[in-house]
Amino acid sequence: LLDSSFDNCDDIDNYYYFKNVFNETSIDTLRKMDSYPKNASTKWLYNGIEELVLNANKAVWNFKLTGIESIVGVVLNANERTINETQWSVGVSNSRKLRAIIQLSNPVTYEGGKEEIQTSHENRSLPDDVGGIVIHPSFILNRRTSMQSGCKKCLIVNIVGPNFC
Repeated sequence: LLDSSFDNCDDIDNYYYFKNVFNETSIDTLRKMDSYPKNASTKWLYNGIEELVLNANKAVWNFKLTGIESIVGVVLNANERTINETQWSVGVSNSRKLRAIIQLSNPVTYEGGKEEIQTSHENRSLPDDVGGIVIHPSFILNRRTSMQSGCKKCLIVNIVGPNFC
């Protein structure tokens, strides 16, 4: 499940990236699932994500974390627009500390749908390699650009801890 190759950034308003975390078999399994409740069949997923999040958190942020709040599957199609599609937004809960994005689609199969964060220095496009996981603080402004063609699938993981304030 895990791959030790990663790029990390030192700024609190940045992200941590693990490349090639999930193999093709795992990705196929995740693509076929409709929901991701915490149970015996998803234990491997939760355990793997939690390990990565703890490593990234220890290396960069040192937030107090209690676990995964939710894992949500997202399917984006070019012909389906969402109301807040390109607007900057931020995590809606004081207890949400980190957000992880797991790419399930190969970027050559779609155009647009780019995940971006707004740091204190610039707007940054996040890596979108299939099978990779990007982790960033949930309080950072983020958005997804409009889908132009194709279909993109990803998982959004919300990691929680004691309230910031």
